Amino acid sequence: MSMKKVGTEGILPGPKAVLFSGLSDSERETVISFFGEESKDTAFISLTKPMIEMKLQDVLESRDTENEILDSKAVPRVLIFSGISMEVLHYLLDKMRNSDMLRPIMATSTEHNLSFTVKELLIHLLEEQRQFRK
Repeated sequence: MSMKKVGTEGILPGPKAVLFSGLSDSERETVISFFGEESKDTAFISLTKPMIEMKLQDVLESRDTENEILDSKAVPRVLIFSGISMEVLHYLLDKMRNSDMLRPIMATSTEHNLSFTVKELLIHLLEEQRQFRK
């Protein structure tokens, strides 16, 4: 698996959700505000410790509100988008670029990575980021 540019048509696989890893409350609120009307039927999920060992698909379908959210000292700053249209994704990426928010690693769900554990996916994203910066 490697970084690639996302297309402009279609819908990302998986449930309509965004997984937040290592972002502050205000950063999460900023990202949610970018969704506008789309936020009504999108699940916004903050990474918790039990989720680390779960498959991405299961996390995106979960509604864990009982466990403490992991902060940026415990996990990398990552946003994972799932189940949204490519049109909305490109709109969100533009909003992120034009915001003052420190840019996290951004990824999308794929048929392949939905079966990864969140830990496996985060490790892979960090490795890709290191390769990209070389």
